Amino acid sequence: MPLIELEEAKRHLAISHGHDDDLLLTFIRTAEGFAAQYLRRDLKADFPDGLPEPIKTCLSMHVFALYTSRGGDAPPPPAYVIMMAPYRNLAG
Repeated sequence: MPLIELEEAKRHLAISHGHDDDLLLTFIRTAEGFAAQYLRRDLKADFPDGLPEPIKTCLSMHVFALYTSRGGDAPPPPAYVIMMAPYRNLAG
């Protein structure tokens, strides 16, 4: 189960149809994998009560970037690094 819900991502993208649901789920998984690697954390294990809002926002921003570029070269936005910094495991 994704850490951010499909409907949450669709609200962020202002999408009301279901035509791209499978694609969005792929982008959600991709953004979550990227975040886990960047943060050097197991997101589900390290945040069992749910993700902090800055991490959820970063995931939504990354899904937006992936969706609007349709999976092309879509690095996370610059704010991503700033917002994720407090959660990064630098010892890992």
